[in-house]
Amino acid sequence: MRTPRVKFIMISLIALGVALVIWALIDARPPVSLIVISLTTNHWPEDIAAQFGSRSYVRAVVAVTNNTSRPFTYWTRYSVSLR
Repeated sequence: MRTPRVKFIMISLIALGVALVIWALIDARPPVSLIVISLTTNHWPEDIAAQFGSRSYVRAVVAVTNNTSRPFTYWTRYSVSLR
């Protein structure tokens, strides 16, 4: 049979372990975070707008934070809706 002191130490260690796991889960950061810094709309000049089919365009400045040791690659492609 265990003494009350040993039981107290075991329960304290288990409680400390659970607290550490909960703290690690709460403090976790996402692997990649994106923050939109600015978002603006503008109009192309007429000669360029004729090539794209629309005069309006949107420009976004985005901040990316990589919280991992793995490389991060971002690919984008402009798509034109065909009418």
